[in-house]
Order: sequence, then structure tokens, then C-alpha cells
Amino acid sequence: MEFSPFLTNAATGRAYRSLDLRFGLDNVDFVSQKLELQGFASILIATLVLLGPTLLLLRRWRVPSGAFTILFGTVAVLSSALHGFEMRQTVLAGFAGGITADLVASGLAGSVSTATLLRVVGAVVPAVLWLSYFGVLAVFSSVGWSVEFWAGITVMSSLAGFALALLMTLEPPVSPPAPG
Repeated sequence: MEFSPFLTNAATGRAYRSLDLRFGLDNVDFVSQKLELQGFASILIATLVLLGPTLLLLRRWRVPSGAFTILFGTVAVLSSALHGFEMRQTVLAGFAGGITADLVASGLAGSVSTATLLRVVGAVVPAVLWLSYFGVLAVFSSVGWSVEFWAGITVMSSLAGFALALLMTLEPPVSPPAPG
């Protein structure tokens, strides 16, 4: 849970209580780099944790409308609750990502192949989720990272989601026929 972006405020550039700063209070650059690294890791891990079940459900079944909104929203709310809703505004981004997943899945279901659906969801949902996350932070708090850094994290999470979808849709290799 230390790597949940809905729980930490690493992206605001401020130190938060779950990070042990006793060894680095005099070195602001070190603390800043540690927060950036933890924020980057938290976003990539959250992307995979949220998209894994989403893509598995889409791969196997026709998911009812609203299921991903509930999934993403529940994860965001429960993660935020662990520290007394210190970052409660980021829950909005979780719901935005879930709504996006529901809209894309229902909009493309039946009209494209399952592989295409998974790849589109894998690429689009993380982009919307994290852009809305940084937008919420900008409105309610501040984004302590440079535009290049948070935009890069958003692109990396979108690529990670696409790669996960790509791995889920690869055809198994065909083995040669047995001799004989």
C-alpha cells in the first residue's frame, strides 16, 4: 500500500508521513528524488493492479456496465481510507478511470475483436486515469513535478497497459508436428 498513488502525495512534491525522512532531512534533492521514484513506481504498479483484472474480465466475459467504475472506485476509496482520506480528492481520478474503462468497453464490444478491445482499453484507460489524477492534484493541491515528468509517467503507464494487453492477446507458438 505504500506504493498506492491514492494513498500518497508524492506527486505533490511534499514529503508524507509514511516515508521515513530521518536520514535525509538535510538533503532536499535526495528526498525529492526518492519521492519522484516512489511516485513513478506507485503509478506503474497501480496501473498493472487495476488493468490486470480489467483486461482479464474483458478477455473472458461481457462485463456489465458500471463494473469497472465500481472496481476502480473501490480500490481508490479503500486505498485513500488507509490514511484517513488525506488524499481524498484523488478518488475522483479512480472513478474517472473506471468510467473510461466502462465507456470504451461498451462502445467497442461486439464491433472489434477481443484483442483489439483489450489493446485499446490497455492504452486509453491508464492515460485518462493518470491525466485526471494529475488534473485533480493541480486543482485541489499542486503537482510538484515538472510537466515532462508527469506526462512521461502517463505515457509510460499507457505503454505498460498496452504491453499487458498485448501479452494477454498473443497467440501461443505452434509446435512442429511430432516426427514419425
